[in-house]
Amino acid sequence: MVTFSIKSELSERIEIFDDASVGNLHSNRQLLGSPEQMGQARWRVSGESNAQLPLKLLGTLAQRDEIPRHVSICQMQDMLDLVIIVDGPTQDSARIIGEKMHSIVGVKSVETIWTPHE
Repeated sequence: MVTFSIKSELSERIEIFDDASVGNLHSNRQLLGSPEQMGQARWRVSGESNAQLPLKLLGTLAQRDEIPRHVSICQMQDMLDLVIIVDGPTQDSARIIGEKMHSIVGVKSVETIWTPHE
């Protein structure tokens, strides 16, 4: 049996559970961090104007099962400026994601801003 649960707030997250994964739900939440540790991460990324760059940045988030609440892309001559906002990651997770983004070919700078949930 598969159960679908949709939470709608500022963003939508779809969680799919089957009977085998429900037992692991509690341990998975411990890996993500407690609600007190979670916050909002914002990354400001500058890089070479390349159509693959936004996809690579979003792929970095997908590898950690993060869904952006907001993405903006601005092209100025031969540069791209991106802002990506994600609700939920811990401060450490936001820092690690920022480091991974910075290692992508074509990325010139990454600014990571993390604010705790109130």
